[in-house]
Amino acid sequence: MRAVYHARVMLLCALLLVAQSFFGPVFQSAFFIQNRIAAPEGVKGVSLADTTPHSSINISSNQDFILQGWPGNGTEESPYVIEALSIDFDGCCLNISNTNVFFAVSGCLLQTNSEAGRYSVHFQNVTNGRIENSSIESYASGIFLENCEDCSIEECVFDTGWWCVRLESCLTCTILSSILFSSVDGIWAYDCPSLEVALNNISGINGDDGIIVGMCPNFMIRNNSVQSFSDEGIFIYSSHGGAIVNNTVQCTIGPQGSCGLSLYNVTNSRIVNNNVSTYRYGSIFNGHDCLFESNIIHNNDQGLLTWSTNCNYSRNMFGANYLP
Repeated sequence: MRAVYHARVMLLCALLLVAQSFFGPVFQSAFFIQNRIAAPEGVKGVSLADTTPHSSINISSNQDFILQGWPGNGTEESPYVIEALSIDFDGCCLNISNTNVFFAVSGCLLQTNSEAGRYSVHFQNVTNGRIENSSIESYASGIFLENCEDCSIEECVFDTGWWCVRLESCLTCTILSSILFSSVDGIWAYDCPSLEVALNNISGINGDDGIIVGMCPNFMIRNNSVQSFSDEGIFIYSSHGGAIVNNTVQCTIGPQGSCGLSLYNVTNSRIVNNNVSTYRYGSIFNGHDCLFESNIIHNNDQGLLTWSTNCNYSRNMFGANYLP
């Protein structure tokens, strides 16, 4: 899918150069973003001294929370709590499946030191789960949510060799106010209606993509800082009814990344108030019935490449791009 997409982009690059004046004022002055990511307020990593060592945890039913002695009663007011533990394991540190009670994983340090574990945390067929104020350090990947509903990841810190967070076939899940550092992809989501990704700081070293969202109706990507991914900063495909708002996307490594904001087959969506810089393409946009408004696209090789229909472009600023 992505190979076909990139091949099509390369073909269209030779045919389509969009003039800046067509979409809004041309600003020759450059815009600058500091080369740093500040931690969201209140977010910090969990230290070993703040936790109690524990073996890996496997929960496969609601009853397991009771049998294993976790505090709480599984209601929204009193969720089961897995708190302040350090788990250092070659496999999956925390594996929870087939539950629908409320629970929270809080203040934990989860470390996976080999690829054998694949993920430090795996939720499968889980409803009402929450991971908060925890650190996930993985030689492989961080958290995998599969067939989950109403689950959230909040104020966590990631350092992973592969994905930080991966979601498949999840409904109404959120990733909020977290710090994600990845050598591959920051957040990868497929078939996740009503997904929200907000207030995160996402960075990588020669990583591929900061945020990838596919087949996700009614998505919300807002107020994220995405830096240093060599392919796309934010890549959305085959999704509708969503919003990409108030994100800062910058490639701070050389050579420049491929595209800051890459949208393919995106419909009925809003792309508003984003700041995109230092990519080969500031934005590549294929969609229809969308609003592309008040975005700042600057210091890229090209500002905007588009082959979209029935879209409204207004008040966008294109500054110091080498080509339109």
